[in-house]
Amino acid sequence: MFKKNSKRLLASLLAVVMILAALPMSAFAAPASDLPDNMKDHAILHALEYTGYDVQKQKDDGTLYQPNSFGSRTPSSVLSNIHYGTALSGKETTADSSTVTGLKPDIARFEQYGLCCAAFVTYFICNYLPNIEGLDTKFITDAINATGMNSQAVVTWQTALNKLANEGKVEKIGTSASNVDRSKLSPGDLIIFGNSENSHVHIAVYSGTYKGVDYIIHVGNDRGPEISRVDWMAQSDEKPSTPNAYFHLPKDLFEPENGVIEVYKKDPNGKNLSGAVFTATDEKTGKQYKIGPTNSSGYAKSTDQLPYSTYKVVETVFPTNYRSYGQTEWRVTITAANNATVTVNAVNEEIPGSAKIVKTSEDGKVEGIAFTIITFPKKDRKNESDKIK
Repeated sequence: MFKKNSKRLLASLLAVVMILAALPMSAFAAPASDLPDNMKDHAILHALEYTGYDVQKQKDDGTLYQPNSFGSRTPSSVLSNIHYGTALSGKETTADSSTVTGLKPDIARFEQYGLCCAAFVTYFICNYLPNIEGLDTKFITDAINATGMNSQAVVTWQTALNKLANEGKVEKIGTSASNVDRSKLSPGDLIIFGNSENSHVHIAVYSGTYKGVDYIIHVGNDRGPEISRVDWMAQSDEKPSTPNAYFHLPKDLFEPENGVIEVYKKDPNGKNLSGAVFTATDEKTGKQYKIGPTNSSGYAKSTDQLPYSTYKVVETVFPTNYRSYGQTEWRVTITAANNATVTVNAVNEEIPGSAKIVKTSEDGKVEGIAFTIITFPKKDRKNESDKIK
């Protein structure tokens, strides 16, 4: 009996093993549960992925920010096709009508000519964020341009960031890995590295701290943009360096304050109207947001969070049998002053109907006959129609 049960148990175990072996690794792997949320999903990770780096693969197989999966150990299967190069600034774009600006980073050109560390930072801050994420980084781009130097040079960024820090537009929060205000240090911040010979050897984007290790996204060699570690910069075979300046960028650069637009739709008599749809266009970015359709109470609000800005609101779909009445366009501004909520009160009128009367008579006399049309409240229309019949 024991042998018989043992055989059954062994057969069951083998079946389970075969099933498990057939499942994809992603069924078991995922980003570490204790990995901070802003290291799993942040604009800098989005920008890295946009270059062609397979962030999702590392999420799926559980190697995101894990030992032996970044820096010189980054699997070639996740790297982008961008190598190291100093010819491009990182600002290069190509047309794309689907983006908020009508432009997008020219990845094909980056793949052809490569990016250096400073050019990658330029791509992230001055190109990807405004063109793809729709974020306002103009004050940084203006500061870079004002230096009159190439944005693929670390000294250009060093000069611009120090100027912005003096103006209070960014904050310098540290001068070394052991002297940095970690209560402010956040993914997306910028770190400049130097050594005894040069104060501006490298620049990288800080991407978070996990299990006591500071991570960056950086271009240091022909592997191109990749996840690396701050402490490894000092071990580089070429240009070893350590952090000498940490710059904290404004929080709302990556987490813009948001609000909503709500709409109340009625007819001139105060009746609630359903089915109306509105479009709100951000005057700053040109991005459009749908509001509606209004419900049976004549109410709708934006489902997307709308960044603080000024919007043009227009009705794009009218309730059945209704048309515009009075004001047809609204200009509203979402700010903290109005509790991040603005209200549009819109009125539609019912489209008038028409009647055609054809007079016939047995004697053929049809001209000169006057008719009187009487309207009845809707509740009485059926009865009156029956009387007419």
